[in-house]
Amino acid sequence: MARVYTIDDLRAGFDDAIRLAVIGCPVEHSHSPQIQNAALEYAGLPHCYARFHIQPEQLREALGLMREHEFIGANVTVPHKIAALDCMDYVNETARAIGAINTVQFRHGKLRGWNTDATGFAKAVREEFGVDPADVNVLVLGGGGAAHAIASACKTVHLWRRREQTLSELRDKIRSADLIINATPVGLNQNDAPLLTRADFRSDQLVLDTIYQPPRTRLLEEAAAAGARVANGSGMLLHQGAAAFEIWFNRPAPIEIMRAALI
Repeated sequence: MARVYTIDDLRAGFDDAIRLAVIGCPVEHSHSPQIQNAALEYAGLPHCYARFHIQPEQLREALGLMREHEFIGANVTVPHKIAALDCMDYVNETARAIGAINTVQFRHGKLRGWNTDATGFAKAVREEFGVDPADVNVLVLGGGGAAHAIASACKTVHLWRRREQTLSELRDKIRSADLIINATPVGLNQNDAPLLTRADFRSDQLVLDTIYQPPRTRLLEEAAAAGARVANGSGMLLHQGAAAFEIWFNRPAPIEIMRAALI
């Protein structure tokens, strides 16, 4: 496992080649470095992309230090996507409408916020299941930045927030869903109990977990046991990462190089 950096590294100064990052808490599981570093190498760009474990109260300082160190860009993941919005000097219209960012561009001393999650999600669903999320009934588990981005790509969507609604309310919504998305962190730890079990699913449903490490969460195992078609979040990671690369460097992302690195 490659080194995980912290706020102390940003305060002290470090490897000059690192000019891109993923910021999260936790972040150790992130596969963004392997796809972005493969893209950087293929494109002949002399930069490195690294993981930064940043606590919520350190987010604004970390972004400010990255600006001082002349970073090019950063991806923002759990739990920072909504909070990072208020740290930006500019937020693109899509990200503003979603209410969260997942991509930061450092440009001319300014922090510019974007959201590529919606695009990444829609492309992943088409690729994995052969359907457009705008054409089916969607149930999104979660209320954070990723959930809001996913909801923006759907026409008929229900959001279930586990801090506000009961599991019985969730099971009522499952019946009308064609596509179920887990956008909560439940499942990152392999000991996590799944939010739903096989008795909750239908065999004609599609289930996507935005978690990709582990590759098969217990939620996906339960859905597959019920006969549902399942996919993890690696496709969404790939496509949102490619869109971020294009924002940072204003050139097409080498998507197949990134896909091969992810596999």
